[in-house]
Amino acid sequence: MIYDKGLLRGKKAMLAVTTGGPKEFYSKEGAHAAEIVEMLHPIIHGTLFFCGMDVLPPFVAYSVFQAGEEGRKRYLDEYKKRLLELETTPLFKRY
Repeated sequence: MIYDKGLLRGKKAMLAVTTGGPKEFYSKEGAHAAEIVEMLHPIIHGTLFFCGMDVLPPFVAYSVFQAGEEGRKRYLDEYKKRLLELETTPLFKRY
């Protein structure tokens, strides 16, 4: 398969994204009628997996403008934790 021959095989990748809307917007019933990973599919599948990379689940910070200072600090703490756990984080499944 072409994905197994990508020039970046053996490398890990993780998207870190922010949204303008709350998490509820990114569901089948939400404003966007899709989960966030579905919206990120072209990047995850069409770029990262295509290049042969091992992909980790994305880190998503929702509603960062509305989160306030406490909420943004919490996101930074969560992001730091994710980065420290990269070696033990299960890989994202290609679909």
